Amino acid sequence: MELYVLNQNYDKIAVIDYAESIIWTKRYCETGDCEIYLPAETDTLAILKKRNILQRADRPADIMQIQTVKIETDEEKGNYMTVTGKTMDILLAQRIIWTQTNLSGSVVDCAEKILNENLIKPSNAARKIAGVTFESSIKNSKKVEKQIPGDNLLDAFIELLTTYKCGYKATYEKGIKITAYQGADRSGSVVFSQNMENLIESEYSSSVEGYKNVALVAGEGEGVSRKTYTVGSAAGYDRFEEYVDARDISSDTDSGTLSYAEYNKLLASKGQEKLAETIVQEKFSGTIEPEINYAYGIDYDLGDIVKMINEYGMSANARITEVIESWDESGYTCIPTFDTEEV
Repeated sequence: MELYVLNQNYDKIAVIDYAESIIWTKRYCETGDCEIYLPAETDTLAILKKRNILQRADRPADIMQIQTVKIETDEEKGNYMTVTGKTMDILLAQRIIWTQTNLSGSVVDCAEKILNENLIKPSNAARKIAGVTFESSIKNSKKVEKQIPGDNLLDAFIELLTTYKCGYKATYEKGIKITAYQGADRSGSVVFSQNMENLIESEYSSSVEGYKNVALVAGEGEGVSRKTYTVGSAAGYDRFEEYVDARDISSDTDSGTLSYAEYNKLLASKGQEKLAETIVQEKFSGTIEPEINYAYGIDYDLGDIVKMINEYGMSANARITEVIESWDESGYTCIPTFDTEEV
């Protein structure tokens, strides 16, 4: 695969068409990464510098920022370099939530609020990163009640979207566009199985380890005066309890003191977020035959829901949460990871 090298102004400065291997990994609601292995030439070292940009020639919107450059010298094998990069949402990791922020509204509105206040349109011009925009294709998103005390912006953004089963992508369109979205449900039309000869190998796991379905959320205060809220209603043998320390949630805000009901909404949201991390999970991962039946990026994409069937007849409608594409002397390989949740 051919890659372009861009400088920090997004000007094309070179073409890389001599890499011995390329691994390009995209994730639904997490930073993606890449690894390029190629001969270490003087000219190459001059262009593959930290924070320069790698752009796919076949998908110009797909870019990653170079993070590390490693050079290995060997008299017999020759000198080689390994270049690793991250998707452009890594820019969000350069910012924090500067002030305690109360979020109330749709997932999209809350995501836009924290990005605008801390990176896109901050009150302090020194905190702005030019050329970054936000949009969303999510039409109906759930209501959020949440207080953020001072987290890293990227961590807060990912946690917000993950809790409500949304994803995002960071693409290049004369700048960096952060788009929140939910993948399409293609389970009725896209099926991966050995019987259809488009699933080369698969791995299936199911686990209840760490599963919780009831949370006691403890907020501000001390001892018997500490404010608490319970999320979940399971009972008996099917009840799995979790304690959530939420003392960082304060009823005192810049706009005044929260009411009892308003504060409880924040505690409830904190508990729901924690329980979302501790669900029973089924996971499929597999290596597919990329040229049989369906094409990645055309018939299905990252974040879409497809049907997976293994040789034992176990099936699930699973979301594609990660796609690893690789190119080397053996050719092209596409390895998606499919995650499904059992509630």
